[in-house]
Amino acid sequence: MPDANETTQPVVELSHWYDATPERVFHAWTDAEALARWMGPFNVTTEVHEQDLRVGGGFSWTMSEDNAYPVKGIFLVIEPPRHLVFTWVWQHGDYEGIETEVDLTMAPEDGGTRLTLVHKRLVDATAREKHTHGWTSCLHDNLTAFLAS
Repeated sequence: MPDANETTQPVVELSHWYDATPERVFHAWTDAEALARWMGPFNVTTEVHEQDLRVGGGFSWTMSEDNAYPVKGIFLVIEPPRHLVFTWVWQHGDYEGIETEVDLTMAPEDGGTRLTLVHKRLVDATAREKHTHGWTSCLHDNLTAFLAS
């Protein structure tokens, strides 16, 4: 049974189809070099400091545009090429130190892959709105372009 807070906290849920195999989409999320080429919304660049791809392993990235936005997390579920779950903790700003969770599923669909992203345990509607805006650009623009290259 879900935790009472989990059922009332805002959630981002997005789905996007890619003309790529689940293996290629999974690789884009898990390979440090690939991830640095597309992660982040709009004109943000990402530096990958750590990408310890094992359950309990950590990651550390810094997304930059005008300011630096460091984020860290721990990998909770790694089931190539279909499922990836990790914690997400901003290192400064409005949501500094608040642990949320990102759950990704990659399912074969129509010769490509349907990626579903669920970002859980957000603290309020403003956090949901900001993360929806960022993830939408990240998934629809940047990851689409990366997978097409």
